[in-house]
Amino acid sequence: MMSKPRYWHIAYPLAVTSLCVAPHQYFLCNWTACFEYGLSKMKVQIQLEKLHRIPVLNGIVRLIWTYLYRCQEPLATSTTKLDSLLKHIFPAGRSSIFHHEEHLEPFICIVHFILSRYFDYGLGFCMDLLQEAVVNS
Repeated sequence: MMSKPRYWHIAYPLAVTSLCVAPHQYFLCNWTACFEYGLSKMKVQIQLEKLHRIPVLNGIVRLIWTYLYRCQEPLATSTTKLDSLLKHIFPAGRSSIFHHEEHLEPFICIVHFILSRYFDYGLGFCMDLLQEAVVNS
């Protein structure tokens, strides 16, 4: 169903939800692929970005919450995965996140989840974002 563009905005949230309720070993094996698939869909089709943006951002929030709170991995492993994924959400060297920033709640939720689970890592991440904004302006 996700291969058909007509049903994608319904099938992607369904796939994310079913992945989030799956056993945690299955989730750990497949969540990054689902994350990257959603991002690629949002970036490739700029003209349909508004249609795909909200389901993708909501899916990303669900995937990150599930990873942080259901899957217990060592801190080094978690921060390495989060670093690689957050580069896509909060790109370095740009003051804007994406073209249309009218929906900031998912970004706020992502930062909140990271700060509540791994405070030291989240604090460093937020400080890097703030320092980058000061340097670029």
